[in-house]
Amino acid sequence: MFIRKAYYLHRLMRHQWCEPTEIKRLQFKRLVSILDYSYHNTRFYKNKMQQAGINPSFICSIADLQKIPVTIKEDIKRDFPESIIPKQFNHNSLITKTTSGSTGEPFTVLLNTKYWDYSQAFLARALFAGGVKLRDKLAFFWYEPSYEKGFYQTIGILRKKDILYTEHEENQLDILKKFNPDIICGLPTVLSVIANLAEKRNVHIKPRIVFTFGELLTEPLRKKIENAFSAEVFDQYASTEFNWIGFECKEHCGFHINAENFIVESVKQEDERNKILITDLNNFTMPFIRYEIGDTGILDDERCDCGRNLPLLKSLEGRQDDFITLPSGRLISPRMIGGSFESIRGISKYKIIQKKKDCIQVLLENNEATDSAKHWEVKNILKNILKEKVHVDVKTVDKIRTNRGKSRVIESKVRN
Repeated sequence: MFIRKAYYLHRLMRHQWCEPTEIKRLQFKRLVSILDYSYHNTRFYKNKMQQAGINPSFICSIADLQKIPVTIKEDIKRDFPESIIPKQFNHNSLITKTTSGSTGEPFTVLLNTKYWDYSQAFLARALFAGGVKLRDKLAFFWYEPSYEKGFYQTIGILRKKDILYTEHEENQLDILKKFNPDIICGLPTVLSVIANLAEKRNVHIKPRIVFTFGELLTEPLRKKIENAFSAEVFDQYASTEFNWIGFECKEHCGFHINAENFIVESVKQEDERNKILITDLNNFTMPFIRYEIGDTGILDDERCDCGRNLPLLKSLEGRQDDFITLPSGRLISPRMIGGSFESIRGISKYKIIQKKKDCIQVLLENNEATDSAKHWEVKNILKNILKEKVHVDVKTVDKIRTNRGKSRVIESKVRN
């Protein structure tokens, strides 16, 4: 297992500098393999392709992938796991991962150990791209403890400390202070709360680098974390279904897609948003082909100045249900709102819920600085952003609920 992990990392470190034609050649080879396998070994994809009147032989290029119908989460859940998990896999021997259920419906993903090891090599590549050194200490904020000794720790490098989201913020900060890490990894909103608490308690945590993932990182939030920890922030694009999809390099010009593992499409919809579809090229346990992950973003054909030739996801706008739809039909991106309340002193955590096109509720987490004046400021800021007749109700609550520490700052219940 150790040799396998080292081999994966060695290959990935080399692949990122290959010419685009070589990367695409590798992608197409793996695409042909996963399509053929899925067609002959899963009832789900065989039915989907036959209903569309195609089979794997119809796919002669990466562009031909568009001939295959889109897969959504509800399709897979309808007959899970029988229709999509090949019969040769023993479910009891597989790694089970469950999404946070931010939409209210958790989703189970099954992986084999070989795929898991491969996906962790992508995390290692992202860390090294950000400047991580072998002897660095790494604090990793996560929703569950890691019972498996990591690849890095096995060879005596990258000493890692798991800090659980379920711990009280005060305990998280105490653990962080005692460990004194060189690197911090975690959800942006969680790190923002820790940063506020550290400032309040006059505790100085000075990592060299911070890695964020799992939530939309707005520019105000990035700057807040960078200023609080005096460290450069590198964002990563990740999900439970696919683990590590893309990473930022030192140029910060978007996410380098882990093209050895994924083909990422950005498809423009009628409402002008670009929904992201992902095809996993190596998960033979639970194939994902043209899977609508629920995110929106834009791909970029330009080459990054860092010299890597991996495809670029220029911007990640957020989840499709993080957009606010106004009465006129105009869409407000979460990036237009994210960080807009940072100027209001005393607001540490908030959540915006759109119930109807003309009705928005804002929840503010209670602290000693939260008062009616803050409510008025929030309403005024949203009024200037929305510029339409929308009722805004602001409430102060004791605690804003999260899923595994993950906070959705904006949640729209409006369906177009």
